[in-house]
Amino acid sequence: MELMSLTKRFLGSAIDKVFILILYPTLLSLFFGGFKTASMLGTFVGSGLISSPSSQTYVEEYIRKTTPSTSEIDFYVIITFIIFNLLYYTIFEFWLKASLGKKIFGGVLVDSNNDKIKIIDVLMRNCIVLILMVIFSRFRYYLDTSYMVIIILFFMIVDIPVFFTKKSLIDIISRTKYVKNV
Repeated sequence: MELMSLTKRFLGSAIDKVFILILYPTLLSLFFGGFKTASMLGTFVGSGLISSPSSQTYVEEYIRKTTPSTSEIDFYVIITFIIFNLLYYTIFEFWLKASLGKKIFGGVLVDSNNDKIKIIDVLMRNCIVLILMVIFSRFRYYLDTSYMVIIILFFMIVDIPVFFTKKSLIDIISRTKYVKNV
């Protein structure tokens, strides 16, 4: 089976990210209310996405009267975002045999023998994603940098192999791959 083209794989991944960026705050709002979610995500963007942990003290002083604290919001948003990503990819990779974006561009996820993936393959892939996301979210504190830098670093490390092998680091570790749907 022929591997999915680099262009279609990239576009499929981009569509997945757009879906996640739209669905995540929407579902968060449904569960926790719009005003609470908006203030939490606003605080997260101001204190975590574009600034380093060492600058949180200044943000914390500015919003001292709000609860929860910026570090609690940071933790909450990251944990729920990781869980949402795991659910998104696990559900679609098991149900459609591809992420939604890659399915739109004709990709299908198979194991190393080009056989249909099983639930264990999907769970293994997503456990690898979970481990990598937790490790990278912790790097933010070790490097004292913003999540924006960590997100770029994450995708560079995970996706650079795609340019050479048409397989991401996750594909390589989990022994799966995206191929053209026949």
